[in-house]
Amino acid sequence: MKTETKLETLPWNLVTKNLHGHELLRKKLRQKISKLERYLKYFPPDTVHLHIALERHPEKERCTAALTLRVPSNILRGEKSAPEVIKAFDDAVKALLRELESLKAELRRDTFWKRKGRREQLHQLKAAGFAAQPQPEGTGPQNLGDAIRELLGSHYTRLLRYARRQLWHDITAGEVPRDAIDPRAIVNEVAHRALVVSHMSSSAARRSIIGRNTICTPTLNLKNFNHSPARILISKGVARMSSASPGSWN
Repeated sequence: MKTETKLETLPWNLVTKNLHGHELLRKKLRQKISKLERYLKYFPPDTVHLHIALERHPEKERCTAALTLRVPSNILRGEKSAPEVIKAFDDAVKALLRELESLKAELRRDTFWKRKGRREQLHQLKAAGFAAQPQPEGTGPQNLGDAIRELLGSHYTRLLRYARRQLWHDITAGEVPRDAIDPRAIVNEVAHRALVVSHMSSSAARRSIIGRNTICTPTLNLKNFNHSPARILISKGVARMSSASPGSWN
């Protein structure tokens, strides 16, 4: 018996600065983001959101297009600049497509996605596509920071579980006094570092703060958490906080 295909829509929103997001522009954007849809059928629609930010810089005579795509355990980014807004948007879409190609290759190596039940679920979701119109103004994430908050919020329990496990190992090894550190403080530091970097306007400044051990990168990935930058940051947070006074992190 053939399974009925579900017709689902994927939400997206548009934020503009120094330019008007008129109807014709929205139609052009909707047409161009359809290129992403063939990759997004791998995810439940309620776990996907595309944020589009367009900005015109009058003093530089350039436009910037930034696409932030949230999928389960990942935030993918594509950001480009060009003299014309549509050219910048086209380039940003191409950059995001490259990120999705990399993610697709990674998922192919994940045994979870090879399970029969998961394959059947993917088959049912293959008709998902972006909504014809963006969400109403002011709805949905308004910037990268908002997208990161949503992702971290959905994985807070998972992050907290790892922080507690890391603390337990250090406590049993005698490296950290019992009750000296609140694991929530460590997870909150992960979120804080991610949000601080997301608000940096200069990519060079971001790199100087990010270094090699923070959570926020152009592509934020929490899927393989045991090997993620968040794990490294939590481990370093345990070590740093354990050197502080016992009551300072409760």
